[in-house]
Amino acid sequence: MEQKPVSIVFVTHNRKELLYRAIVAAKSQSVPVEIIVMDDTSSDGTAEMMQSDFPDAVYQRSEKILGASYQRNEGAKRATSDIIVFLDDDTIAGDKFIIEKTLADFNQPYVGAVAIPFINILQNNQIQAGAPDKNDIDLLHAFIGAAFAVKRDLFLKLGGFRNEYFYMGEEGDFCLRLLEAGYYVKAGTSVPAHHYQPANRVSEKADYYGRRNDIFTIYLNCPRKYIVPYMMGAIVKGLWFGIKKGRLKIMGKGIADGLGMVLSSEYKNLIKPIEDSVYLKFRYLKKNEPLPHKKLAQMRFQIPFL
Repeated sequence: MEQKPVSIVFVTHNRKELLYRAIVAAKSQSVPVEIIVMDDTSSDGTAEMMQSDFPDAVYQRSEKILGASYQRNEGAKRATSDIIVFLDDDTIAGDKFIIEKTLADFNQPYVGAVAIPFINILQNNQIQAGAPDKNDIDLLHAFIGAAFAVKRDLFLKLGGFRNEYFYMGEEGDFCLRLLEAGYYVKAGTSVPAHHYQPANRVSEKADYYGRRNDIFTIYLNCPRKYIVPYMMGAIVKGLWFGIKKGRLKIMGKGIADGLGMVLSSEYKNLIKPIEDSVYLKFRYLKKNEPLPHKKLAQMRFQIPFL
């Protein structure tokens, strides 16, 4: 069987109608694609739809909720192409050249991943993750899970996403390891995909896991000499965000459970502090993205950017 230039992995849970539209858009791209759908226990007829409408796709349904990190990792293992595009089941690549342009964005050996531009179309017209200068190579600290592409061999070599995150935060953790390996996340230059995230969405799951995993990421990756100020900063920012949004209780629980993970011996074997200059570069990118590669290459990271 001829290898496709790109594998597209969707992780889905009970969004049959949106997933249908997302797959149709993916199959309408200007380059041939391999479709892989990892189903996290959908019960809305997704399995029947896949069998009847997309029999040529790779489809796998789990019997219990395993989370996006796990499902993306499993999708990557099933992919046969050199480049994997991960799309949420509510991300629709309407323009037929989005994937072709994304493949072209891997135009330098140091580009390990590409953040595909998208718009939260039900909320506003603001482009997320897009490059401000299509003729430059602009770098981001991390991609957003709604739409991104990565070199398959590199993704698997670095261990993919940590399943312990379950939901939220796994992208930043992976991109730290990507940067440590000498690769960057490039801001994509395609026209934006449309992400159908509901307007005014309030998700207790996002509130909880977002704050929990802020703590967890620092615990696993931060150089030990910086861990106290960065950990304190994450706690204060998380509590303030909870107060500002009026959801302090659930965010406070996330912070408390994150600290519980720090105190537990269960995760000690996962600790691998990032080299100082790499960690500081990552933090600097987060505050100043998108940043032209030529500018970043001239900088030295020897002092903390708090």
